[in-house]
Amino acid sequence: MDKVEFSFVYWLTTDGKVLAKTTPGEPAEIRQAEYEGKLKAAADGSLIIMNLTRGDQNQYTANVQTITSDQCLQRFDLRVFDALSVESCVGQTNISSEEGAEVTLPVGQTGFESMTWVTVRDLVHFAVTKPRQAVVIQDSRYQRRLNATANGSLIIAKLTREDQGTYGTYVVTPTSQQCAQLYNLRVTGFNQTKTQMDYSTVNTIRLAISGCVLLITCFVLSHHMKTEVMSPSTDTHEHRRCSKVL
Repeated sequence: MDKVEFSFVYWLTTDGKVLAKTTPGEPAEIRQAEYEGKLKAAADGSLIIMNLTRGDQNQYTANVQTITSDQCLQRFDLRVFDALSVESCVGQTNISSEEGAEVTLPVGQTGFESMTWVTVRDLVHFAVTKPRQAVVIQDSRYQRRLNATANGSLIIAKLTREDQGTYGTYVVTPTSQQCAQLYNLRVTGFNQTKTQMDYSTVNTIRLAISGCVLLITCFVLSHHMKTEVMSPSTDTHEHRRCSKVL
């Protein structure tokens, strides 16, 4: 759910059936017997649907009761894909690009209807691409950083080290056939730059400390030598002055 300060949420399907009520920090109150053991609440009050089946594909509405007693609606379009093997698509593709540059995750299929893109590390659907259409961004982390080619390939711009990882896409054809494709993205440049910067900084600090230690050592030795040389001369002079008095 979006970050909205709320008291509780009623979760409904398109036919108006109330599935559950969730409250931040509390277990979900399940309102339909067939969903017992299938629904649970996250700590922030979001609804989690477990053991997904094709029957769960639906549009869901969150009727949010805010802390100011206002109400708002959030709608979710849930699509459930078959657990097909990656052999039905191109499979895994290894791609590398530098930090700050852009990279294209190429489409290996033709004649498809849409592609839903997901980050494998946290299973977040962050974009949808379609041939000859603008990319639909679904995650704020990628705002103003995504684009699509004419055939629906995904372009990620201004790469950071956080973008490194595995990406997946679900390909849907006009006949509703689906397959999965994976991309292993490696972002280069930041490790080497960081190492060079660290060594340069450390060497500068070491040089400065060595200079300070050398300067202090020279000062102490010089002062010590002056003291050793002047002490006997002073003692003799004082002794002679006393002799004259006697």
